[in-house]
Amino acid sequence: DSNRVLELNTSDLGMVTRLSELYPKLDELEKEVANITSGSVDEQDGVEEFGKALKDIDLKMRSIIDEIFDSNVCEVCSPHGNMFDPIDGKFRYEHIVDTLSPLYTDTITKEFDKVSKSMNAHTSKYTK
Repeated sequence: DSNRVLELNTSDLGMVTRLSELYPKLDELEKEVANITSGSVDEQDGVEEFGKALKDIDLKMRSIIDEIFDSNVCEVCSPHGNMFDPIDGKFRYEHIVDTLSPLYTDTITKEFDKVSKSMNAHTSKYTK
């Protein structure tokens, strides 16, 4: 949707730390979803509890993903559905992370190349 715009600071090195610290929490929430969905739900109370549990997990996942990227990623990329919806063999949250993470890698690599060239320009007259 061209009306939705996601703004990311793709040179944010802190994203790597946040991703490594928070991604395991997404894995744990994925396990919770597996546990919840493995049982059967028959009665009205059970359906309500099931729905509430899934909604709570989705909200936690959305919060973690937004924190990883330090932006409103879920609101822009997935205003509908759940983060654990299966899509082409992956969960929705995995598609989001897998799509956005390389943007950081590309930008950070390019920026470090620029820094290196700049440093070489300043230091080349002193080193051989």
